[in-house]
Amino acid sequence: MMLCVLLLIMLCLWDRFHKTSGQYCVDQPTRMESLVGGAITIPCQFAFPVTKNKIKSVNIVVRASADRNYCGREKDEIYKKTETSVISSNHQERINVHVDLDHRNATITIKNIIASDGDKNYCLRLKLKFEGSQKEEEWQNPGGTLVLVKGEDEPGVETIPVIFAAPGENVTLLSRIRIRNVNTLPNITACRIGRGTPTESCLFKDSILSFKINQVNHKHQGSYQWEIETSTRYGKTTSNHPGPDLQIIDKTISLNILQSEDTEFHHPTTINCSFTVQSKSSILRTEVYWMIGDPREDYVYHPNPDYIHPDYKGKTRLVDGSNLLLEDFHGPDNTTFYCRVIIRKCLGDGNQIRTILEDGAGTCLRIRGNSTLIFPIVMGVAVVFLVIFIVLVICWIKTRGNKPPNSGDTFSETTEKTEDKKNVEEVELSPEQEKRKIIIRIPQQGEHLVYATVNHSSSSTLKKTESSPHPDTEVLYADLKKK
Repeated sequence: MMLCVLLLIMLCLWDRFHKTSGQYCVDQPTRMESLVGGAITIPCQFAFPVTKNKIKSVNIVVRASADRNYCGREKDEIYKKTETSVISSNHQERINVHVDLDHRNATITIKNIIASDGDKNYCLRLKLKFEGSQKEEEWQNPGGTLVLVKGEDEPGVETIPVIFAAPGENVTLLSRIRIRNVNTLPNITACRIGRGTPTESCLFKDSILSFKINQVNHKHQGSYQWEIETSTRYGKTTSNHPGPDLQIIDKTISLNILQSEDTEFHHPTTINCSFTVQSKSSILRTEVYWMIGDPREDYVYHPNPDYIHPDYKGKTRLVDGSNLLLEDFHGPDNTTFYCRVIIRKCLGDGNQIRTILEDGAGTCLRIRGNSTLIFPIVMGVAVVFLVIFIVLVICWIKTRGNKPPNSGDTFSETTEKTEDKKNVEEVELSPEQEKRKIIIRIPQQGEHLVYATVNHSSSSTLKKTESSPHPDTEVLYADLKKK
């Protein structure tokens, strides 16, 4: 009798384990926003058991419900894909659904947004039938994604739906302003942010709304909302827009993230990061970020470029799913790079989802062999030496030009004065010196300055003159003292 009881208990436990070993979930953002005439794409990730047999049929349904509590009524279906697609007349040629069963993700795209598309929850519902089963498994996200639509003259806000952070970190919430009609660009005069009613002032610069929270804890968790005050041709208006959902996650050590302790920078450099994931069938999505700083606050790599620190924008990207390719680096020596892994995991029925956040131990980057730094230094030293060389050459040329005649260039000087007291005398040169014709002016009484003009022209005849030297001549001066 006891053996039968134990057998029944084991069967019950096996059935329960078999039923929940791979769970059914759909992960969607809570809120998104679009402008009238624009487009919106809702990302979805889903999970289902891998213990099932081969998939026999796939049906995809999209629902749009005005009931914010639940997105699950058949009357709200706007898209259905079985053997043939059925789309509501209001969404013909405007809606497109793409599903990738292998990677377990999907997207719902709605184009040419109209006002009636707003204030509704959109959800993806999957219906799968497996071989050997007559029952069709179907599941969805209960709440879906609330879509808000703004008018043509209103600013729209584009934001990352969820920001994950660990306790004690400094977190910056960011969103980007989008304008439908640039001719009616509103002047944003103020912005605020908060949960529920916005109360804290935020910064607005270069189309970016930002708000920084230092030393976050679990009390900061929640859905944030932007309040934007604008001035248009119609006057001042205030509008509310969805901001990020901030989730504070305690770090774990379950992923066994491996990073090399240090590495030397070359141009470029790859910093490796590897980790272990168990029960992949229940994984909804995996995201990898790279960060620096203590506490962690600056992103070296992020899927949204707005979050990347200015020193690293356009210089980093992921390779092989998790490794960081650093194409350029001008930071200090011994900078530590941390690999951060975020995993969204399906726990059980009812769309229960858990978030896992874990950091690697960090990789210290050495730049002693950094050619990008050595090259500018070498070039700078070369330029300095080149400038010094040019200056020395110029000084040497000037000194050479002002040097008095050598001993081999002596000449006889005639000192006979004319009656009209002109002090210009003609000097006869030897054939070797014929090309250098020198006129010496003998100083008058009281003068101590003697100068001579050197004529570089080809004429062999020198004319007596008191006028200024010809442009082709060079004037040499000497200050003589009478003994």
